[in-house]
Amino acid sequence: MSEGVKDKRKVIERLFNDKYQQLFYYAYDLTNDEEVSKDFVNEAFVSLLEKMDELKEERLDGYLFVSIRNRCFSHLKKQRREDRYRDYCLTTFTEEDEDYWETMEDRIKKMNEEIEQMPERTQFILKQCYFEDHSYKEVANMLGITSDGVKHHIMKAFQKLRMLFNVK
Repeated sequence: MSEGVKDKRKVIERLFNDKYQQLFYYAYDLTNDEEVSKDFVNEAFVSLLEKMDELKEERLDGYLFVSIRNRCFSHLKKQRREDRYRDYCLTTFTEEDEDYWETMEDRIKKMNEEIEQMPERTQFILKQCYFEDHSYKEVANMLGITSDGVKHHIMKAFQKLRMLFNVK
């Protein structure tokens, strides 16, 4: 290991031992989140290590504090955006919407139960065409049948599902 690398390592170790706790509390005061604060301090030291050659030794403390402050402010900005979005969703979606989603969940459950009652080949064809986005031709090749055969299975499956939900 070269002398320059050893010197950098010693400087980083000294700073880490001398400043870690102070930097952590600085970040914690801004974020009020222990894990995020630890991450930001560690990220700042990694960043400092990468930029050591560009910085004067007397400016390293300042670099660490500014780096942590910037990370914290970015984090807080993102958190505020997420909070505003969450609040928007909570005020936008009413109990009626909740009933709607419960109804939809019930319908999906019924539909899945009906599909489970269909022959295995029909289930496979439905899943390949509508969940895996395969074309009729691709599914026909997988099964060694014609595209019309796939279409026939799909039509019968849809007929059963329409009857289940009383759709004509």
